Amino acid sequence: MQELERKHLARELHDELGQYLNAIKLDAVAVAEDGRYDAQFLTDISRSIIRSIDHVHAAVSGMIERLRPVGLDELGLTAAIEHCVDHWRQRLPDTHLSLTTRGGLDALNETLSLTLYRLIQEGLTNMYKHAAASEIAITLERQTSDSERVLLTVADNGRGMDTGAQTLGFGLSGMRERVEMAGGTFVLASAPGRGLSFEAQLPVHEG
Repeated sequence: MQELERKHLARELHDELGQYLNAIKLDAVAVAEDGRYDAQFLTDISRSIIRSIDHVHAAVSGMIERLRPVGLDELGLTAAIEHCVDHWRQRLPDTHLSLTTRGGLDALNETLSLTLYRLIQEGLTNMYKHAAASEIAITLERQTSDSERVLLTVADNGRGMDTGAQTLGFGLSGMRERVEMAGGTFVLASAPGRGLSFEAQLPVHEG
């Protein structure tokens, strides 16, 4: 899973950063070699460079978020997830994204907190890329009725998929692997045109 994550980040570095850094270089070369220095030409080049830099900044911020969640250490799991969801609300302005949290989530240990955060992050990334959903609902609850556990459900009303007809992609298989490594269970439900949901149940261990 770590090697697949490295491959994913390497692809992002090549596709996102490489492409836009090259565009900035071409704009700079045009200024240096074109010989036209009228106001409209310089304004157009400047705007193009600004757009490219904004994209690079957003791409780098996304990669940093993948490496270590913003606010998880300082603010706790609940605030870090809220920050993550707010970020996705900006990227998905036409999607109603709801978040419900219950229980003492900020008291969970670091390993479990990071696993839960990554599951939400990866789930939203998959839905952004594939679901075309108008609604996404996230519920995260720490339960103590039986054996103590955390229950996470993420559901959308998007295009869905036939879970019996195709191999799970890296995102979904990676989420399942994260849950099983933590001693939990992962259940995926979907059908073409009927959205997709997943449920992860993870045991709470002290320390």
